[in-house]
Amino acid sequence: VRGFPEDTEADQKRVIGANIEGVMILNLYVVNGKAVGDEKYDFKLAWLEKLRAMVAVSYPMTEKVVLTGDFNITFDDRDVYDPDAWREKILCSTPEREALAAVMKPGLVDAFRHFHEEDESYTWWDFRTRGFQRGNGLRIDHFLVSKPALDASEDVWIDMDFRAGEKPSDHAPVFLRMK
Repeated sequence: VRGFPEDTEADQKRVIGANIEGVMILNLYVVNGKAVGDEKYDFKLAWLEKLRAMVAVSYPMTEKVVLTGDFNITFDDRDVYDPDAWREKILCSTPEREALAAVMKPGLVDAFRHFHEEDESYTWWDFRTRGFQRGNGLRIDHFLVSKPALDASEDVWIDMDFRAGEKPSDHAPVFLRMK
């Protein structure tokens, strides 16, 4: 799978998928959206609707299904270092969270929260504000899994050592261990 079924050659390909040893995997990059109300924000919401439709039609929740990548959306206040400062801002707005919930509605769950319900862990920090050094992060990189995939999972973790290295990404890698 590369992109959505209706995509043309000119469309941005933000989805790549494969079936590996009985696990249906979709790796994706959800556009940042720039700012609530911006045309890129509207593109993001429309893109999430296309993802929702594709998942609902092509990915049966009776199978091991894993969606992973940079979603550029927090689920709730546990995923935000300062919820009041970020409330209804990009990455934390109600429409974004509702769109993500709609993608998950057929039966996907946040694997990280399954294993680490109350953990304050982040996957992204803004370089411009020295966010990593100050602990000011967001959790926007996720593993969304079907029940069969969750049952086959042992843990999800964020590799903070990688993020603390020399010249790192502004994201820390997230890993899902399956049996």
